[in-house]
Amino acid sequence: RDGKHYLEFQKLCCKAYLILRKSAHLFLNLLDLAADLDPSNNPMSFRSGQALIERFQLHLSPQQAVEYMQHVIQDSLGALFP
Repeated sequence: RDGKHYLEFQKLCCKAYLILRKSAHLFLNLLDLAADLDPSNNPMSFRSGQALIERFQLHLSPQQAVEYMQHVIQDSLGALFP
């Protein structure tokens, strides 16, 4: 977990996360358009956009978002390799 390659992986994940967060409004608009095409319009589906907002943590600063993503990576790694 402290290896050079792991740290580079974590850095790239956080960088990608920040880039995607900048375009979150575009993803939300796309999901709104897709929801119009879905006749079931299930409010619990990912297409509602709420899950996307929660995952992007748009209320956080970029530094806080990096810390959040690092925590997500650590949690995921802990689940795979306890």
